[in-house]
Amino acid sequence: MILAYPLTGKPVLDYVQKLRAANFPIVTISGADAVSSVQIDNEAGIRQAMTHLLEHGHESIAFIGGHADDVEGDSGQRLRAYQEFTAARAISTRSSAMCWI
Repeated sequence: MILAYPLTGKPVLDYVQKLRAANFPIVTISGADAVSSVQIDNEAGIRQAMTHLLEHGHESIAFIGGHADDVEGDSGQRLRAYQEFTAARAISTRSSAMCWI
């Protein structure tokens, strides 16, 4: 089973614990130290996606992040990469083009 973080809420965490107790193979994406995980290069991914969009003629590119309070995690890394990319290329951004889910 592949799990993407964040894993939140007691029911989800209880389910993961049951799977682990049953020796069910689990791999997480950007996950915990207690299980095998695959780490993502958020900054390179944002740069690659932004470059692709610009090369295909897109000029107004929004940022939609996972959690506004995740400033040190994946969402924060992606936001900083987005901001650095747009600043380095003088791409104008609006606060209305950035939101959190």
